[in-house]
Amino acid sequence: MALLPALALLGALSSPALAQDEDGAYRMNDVGGSLTLPAGFEVEEGGWADWEFKARSSDPILMKLWLTPFQVLPSEDSMRVWTGEYAESLRRDKLKNVTMESTEVTTIGEREVGRASLSFTIDGGGKGVAHYAAIPTLGQVVHIRTLGAARYSKKAEAALVSFVEGLSLDKGPELPSSQRVEAAAGFAATLPAGWRAPLAKEMDAVRKVSKKVGEELAPDDCWVAIRPPPAGEVDVIWACQAEVHLPPVDEHSFAGVEQEVYDSYFGRSDKEVPHAEQVTVGDRVGFYYRPPVGGSPVRLAIAPYTGGEMVMWGFAGNLDDSGLDQAMQAILPTVEFTGEGGGKPIISADKWVLHYLKYRTTSPLVLGPLALLGLGVVGIGAFVVSRGKRDKYADI
Repeated sequence: MALLPALALLGALSSPALAQDEDGAYRMNDVGGSLTLPAGFEVEEGGWADWEFKARSSDPILMKLWLTPFQVLPSEDSMRVWTGEYAESLRRDKLKNVTMESTEVTTIGEREVGRASLSFTIDGGGKGVAHYAAIPTLGQVVHIRTLGAARYSKKAEAALVSFVEGLSLDKGPELPSSQRVEAAAGFAATLPAGWRAPLAKEMDAVRKVSKKVGEELAPDDCWVAIRPPPAGEVDVIWACQAEVHLPPVDEHSFAGVEQEVYDSYFGRSDKEVPHAEQVTVGDRVGFYYRPPVGGSPVRLAIAPYTGGEMVMWGFAGNLDDSGLDQAMQAILPTVEFTGEGGGKPIISADKWVLHYLKYRTTSPLVLGPLALLGLGVVGIGAFVVSRGKRDKYADI
């Protein structure tokens, strides 16, 4: 069987024709840029859309451009994931014996680009090759593939370089300036390696995760962190304000107050949720829950502060349970409460009195007043007794 009919089976996704730039480049708004075709290539019918592009040459060499969400820089780890995705895509197109030939992180036209080459066979024994480039841009990654018969491998590779050089992007990748995240509501944290604040273009995907617990992630009330994936679901951790003021929380009252917190968050849960582990959140005692949510690991940490509760959720997309625990527990000690006076919780005097009477009965603050009260009672009794023993005519 010839390779040309087999490659034709890869097809093209239909899309409406769009306007070209003045210089003849093909504008793609979702990509955030324009593409100039190398000599000898033409757009496939229906192969031009805002989010993808398909072209071919007369050799034939087939070209395809597509997007993946989240800005991820090329690295050994990300190339391993992308190469696996590339190979699986070829297999879905009924190509056989898909083999990774090479990967690298290199520079093309002053851009850092991930490169991969894969080989394959088709029914009848024909051999082919596919060359790939992964180009990070603002909030996403642009992928370009050229594919053809093995004898055209050098032409396909040269064409890939030409496509990368002919891709004009409005904005390149935006690197975080700091690992610190902060919410105007009065708390901040330092993120571990691999985590960063999401870019504006990435927030729609993040909000799909936060809506699972009904959180809209308002910028003033929350900080947000992601571990952007080369492929698959995103790992997300965020912290938001809840205007719920707790009684005093320390090692003495933890169990009692935890029951209140537990009832508030999980009292109506259909599944049995383990009670909280006591953790240190910044400079204070907090609560750490591992709710048994089906599918992906979920974590919840809560700490009291001036504004009520700092509620920190963790949702794993790619991480396993231990990986999410490591990320959460790396962040918790770095939490800073940025309000006046270190963001100390607002606790009324009556709650402090109840705290000591209920949980700290041996405290000097409890024993001292009791001792004074006892001495007062003894003194009054002695005075009464002494009055009873006086001469009844002494005042005459």
